Amino acid sequence: MSLNISHHEYRFLVFFLINLVQLAHAYNVTGNILDRLVYPVTY
Repeated sequence: MSLNISHHEYRFLVFFLINLVQLAHAYNVTGNILDRLVYPVTY
């Protein structure tokens, strides 16, 4: 595995990480909503 990262790949990686963070926040919000819907049923 080479550490030769081109500028284009670097920009894509940063873009991907930002999207991943936003996705994680959205997943946490929906996860909290799902928890409130699921927990009363399972417990």
